[in-house]
Amino acid sequence: MSKLRDPVSGRLLSQPPMSRFWEKVSEAQNGCWEWLPPTNEHGYGIFWTGQRKQVAHRFLYETILGKVPDGFELDHLCRNPKCVNPGHLEAVTHQENCHRGYGGIKTGLMNKAKTHCPQGHPYDEQNTYTFPDGRRGCRICSRKNRRDWGKNRKTGVKK
Repeated sequence: MSKLRDPVSGRLLSQPPMSRFWEKVSEAQNGCWEWLPPTNEHGYGIFWTGQRKQVAHRFLYETILGKVPDGFELDHLCRNPKCVNPGHLEAVTHQENCHRGYGGIKTGLMNKAKTHCPQGHPYDEQNTYTFPDGRRGCRICSRKNRRDWGKNRKTGVKK
């Protein structure tokens, strides 16, 4: 085996990647397999495979279950970014991952809980329309925007 060094610690890598990987994992009572070394700014573990850096949960997922399909990313069902347990990960589209939320914050539910548009108009039955993708729109703001666009078009004013 060639002599490789861990770019973070500078230590010589003499063990195979999987042996080194398991030294950095601890099983928690909730079933998560938590990454022990420091994490990146998003809370994910980073592992040096011997060839490149990779987020730890993706390394183990792909080692055990195979490649994440193109156009998909891994969602932590346990909402714990340190968790590398493949049973707690699901390959989903970016849109689905965002809809489910980051760190347990359900962005879709947060937006649904809003009672007024950014301009202060109520999201009620009369003033709200729903786009096919589920987003809501304010009828008052929409009418104002259409009126302003028409005026600007006639006068040649550009925003």
